[in-house]
Amino acid sequence: MGLLQSIFTILWSIWNHRNLVLHQGKNPNPMEVLLTSQSLLCRYQQAFNNSKNQKSSSSQQSKKQFTNQDWQLLIKVAASNNRKTKRSGYAYEATKVDGSNVFTGGTSCGRKPFCLAIQDAIGESMIKALEMGYSRILVLTNCKGLSQVCKLYKQPSWYQRTLIADLNHFRNQGLHLDFLFVPRYVVGHVSDLAFITTCFPVHRCKLNPNFFQV
Repeated sequence: MGLLQSIFTILWSIWNHRNLVLHQGKNPNPMEVLLTSQSLLCRYQQAFNNSKNQKSSSSQQSKKQFTNQDWQLLIKVAASNNRKTKRSGYAYEATKVDGSNVFTGGTSCGRKPFCLAIQDAIGESMIKALEMGYSRILVLTNCKGLSQVCKLYKQPSWYQRTLIADLNHFRNQGLHLDFLFVPRYVVGHVSDLAFITTCFPVHRCKLNPNFFQV
C-alpha cells in the first residue's frame, strides 16, 4: 500500500509540475518534483499516524469506560418469529461477569411482532434483576437499532417509546443500565431458546437460588 501511494504521489507531482511549466512558464526542475513528492508523502504519513493514534486512544478510553463500570449482571436478550407456527417468542439469560448463571427465561407471545417481543424480554429481565437486588446491569443484544435507541443515540419509534419510558423508570429507581450491540453468535444460544418458545406455548423462568445475595 505504501509503494502504491509513493508511485501515485510522484506521478501526481510530475503531472502538476508539467502543467506549471506548460501553462505558467515555469522552468523545468526535476529536483523540485522529488522534493514536493517527498514532502507530500511525509504529510500523508504524519496524518495517517495521527489518525491511528486518535483511534487507538479512543478505543482504549472506550474499553476503559466499559471495564470500569463494575457490572454486576450481564443479560443477553433475543427474540424469534416462527413462520410455520405463526408465533413469536423471546428469551433472556442473566449471568455474572465470571459467567455464572443467575437466571434464564423464555416466553411465547402469540403473533406479537419481533420488535415488541424483544422489548418484552428486556423489560421482564430488568424486573427480575431488580427483584434480586442487582443495580448495575449491561444488556447484550444483536439488534443494533434497538441498542442505539436504548443508548439514546437515535430517536425512538412510536412502538419503542413505552420501552424508553420503562427504562427511564428503572434508572430513576437507581438502576445503572447500559446496552451493548454484539454479534449474533454471542447471543446464539439465547436466540435458540427464543425459537423453542415459538414452537408451542410456554412460560418459563428458571432462577438460581445461589445468587439471591449480590
